[in-house]
Amino acid sequence: MGDNFESSLINLGELSKPATILVEKISDAVGGIFKPYQIIRVTKAEAQADRVRAENQIEISDLHRRAFHRFLNEEAIKQNNIEQITEKALPLLNEDSHPKEIDNDWIVSFFDRCRLISNEEMQTLWSRVLAGEANSPGRFSKRTLSFLTGLDKQEAEAFHFALQVSLGHWCRGSVNLLRRAELCL
Repeated sequence: MGDNFESSLINLGELSKPATILVEKISDAVGGIFKPYQIIRVTKAEAQADRVRAENQIEISDLHRRAFHRFLNEEAIKQNNIEQITEKALPLLNEDSHPKEIDNDWIVSFFDRCRLISNEEMQTLWSRVLAGEANSPGRFSKRTLSFLTGLDKQEAEAFHFALQVSLGHWCRGSVNLLRRAELCL
């Protein structure tokens, strides 16, 4: 500290030689006594800052972990929905079905929409659409998929009832909702 005149609180250049030596000696002594405390204070402040950074990182990590866990659960549910619908569609395929001829955009649109369907009866409806498209590619438009996406179970039943009332005998019998819709449309 002795030669550092520029950072001193007192302008040592304006003092006499003995005063300058006294100020430097006091500064060295105070600095010497204060230095361990200053090191401890700075170390504690740095440790506190590190602790805050670590806590923020842990909070971010927990947030990411929870988001990832939620994402995995949602995707597992969607995958299960897709598999259930596909599994229900397989027995409905005709021997002369043409699944290779299904338009790729249609398939992407179909699975993008049906992955959200978890109600078993609605999955059956979607499986019949998939099988119907495989049996006769081009049978169901993407607009039909869009329409089905908006239907819940109660609306599908209401639609079924409306078809029965409006189209009479064409829609009567023990045939399921989609089959009736196919016959009526």
